[in-house]
Amino acid sequence: MRQIGSIYHNLTLLRHCGCGAFGDVYYCEDISGKHVAVKIVSKQRIGAAWERELRGVSQYRTITDNAPGLLKIFHVGEDDESFYYTMEVADPLFEDGEYIPDSLAERLRLEPVHEDDLLCLVREVLEGIKSIHRAGFAHRDIKPENILFVKGRPKLADIGLLSSLAADRSSLAGTLCFMPPELQIDNLSGASCQKSDLYAFGKIIYCAATGKGAEQFPSLPREIPMSLPLKYFLSLSFKLCEREAAERIDDIAQLESEINAIEQTLMADGATQEYSYPEQKLTMDIPKAWSVLSPEIIQELLSGCRKNAMYNEAFLNDVLSASKDGMQMIVCRFSQNHMDNVTISPLSEQERAFFEGASDETLSLWLSGTLQGRYALGAEVYAIKRLSLAEYPCTFIDLTHDKNRNRINNYIFQLPDRSIAIALTASPESFPGLRGQFESALATLKFEE
Repeated sequence: MRQIGSIYHNLTLLRHCGCGAFGDVYYCEDISGKHVAVKIVSKQRIGAAWERELRGVSQYRTITDNAPGLLKIFHVGEDDESFYYTMEVADPLFEDGEYIPDSLAERLRLEPVHEDDLLCLVREVLEGIKSIHRAGFAHRDIKPENILFVKGRPKLADIGLLSSLAADRSSLAGTLCFMPPELQIDNLSGASCQKSDLYAFGKIIYCAATGKGAEQFPSLPREIPMSLPLKYFLSLSFKLCEREAAERIDDIAQLESEINAIEQTLMADGATQEYSYPEQKLTMDIPKAWSVLSPEIIQELLSGCRKNAMYNEAFLNDVLSASKDGMQMIVCRFSQNHMDNVTISPLSEQERAFFEGASDETLSLWLSGTLQGRYALGAEVYAIKRLSLAEYPCTFIDLTHDKNRNRINNYIFQLPDRSIAIALTASPESFPGLRGQFESALATLKFEE
């Protein structure tokens, strides 16, 4: 272990955060004053495979640029004795006192994940796994210690055991109680290693729901009441971790279908949370599975989107501007290439006057012209209606555009002193289910005068 306070490649090592079989992780500060984490991997400890591992880390770094579910790697380097990489630093577990990284393992030492937060945790961790698998890798060491929270969001970390599907796996890697039984006996193919990630994910769900260690699977603690959400997620965990490999869920598409079914069932059960926008004196009840994003997270997402060619630069600039002007965003469902969301946006005085005075035909032409001229998107406006919703007058606009065929339902509420647009944007696959939830939320909408 290196001395705390020493300088390593222009990084001041502030605290030792943990160690593995081949390296150590430190909380540190770079020369600009930015706090990052660094993992230093000993070439001697890792042996002849160190060059392969270094190539794997370098390849993995490019994955993290556009993968919100993975801990971002900033820089990879080496010297005679080691190779190292700097990465995002986890949130502090506690605001005061010595820095302890906020990980799922640390949280579970305090209490299980609340049932209202399980769906969001499951979806976001799965997105990290999908990003790794899509790039042709397997993680091979998914466990609560390797799920870190950055700005409140869970991210997969510790890629020290990550392997390419084409790599030769001649030794056992990972944490025993998170491995499927067959992996403890035989070397597996690359595809089987990806399937073993899903087995470990099942154990993650079990640990999160119960607060118990993976070695206690499948026992259920008597002190935790079996609510409907817990029953569904524990059942999913058991399906992922069946002892016989042939009986498990081992396909991501099937797993996502199971999670979507759980979400729809919970939504039908009417579980909601109160959403509040104090500056606009607005409240409404939204599904508990929906997540309200902080301005910082919105900025991070937009930064990631700029590296993806499928997003129009002018559109991203307008969303960034709207965010700075008070737009709030609620995520309904998240995937690697799309985020179903609800936005709440206060309108400027100029926008307010336009929507109040424009005819339906003018609005339709303006929407089509803006989407085509500014964003290079063809639009189809299905309906423009003037109506009353939750006893408030509003203009309803229903449209789609030709990029991914996203469907948009926008309600522009005209109040005596302000106007506010509340819009659902969803993929064609998600829209039918989300529209009902969106309309149910709007039915509870309240404005303070």
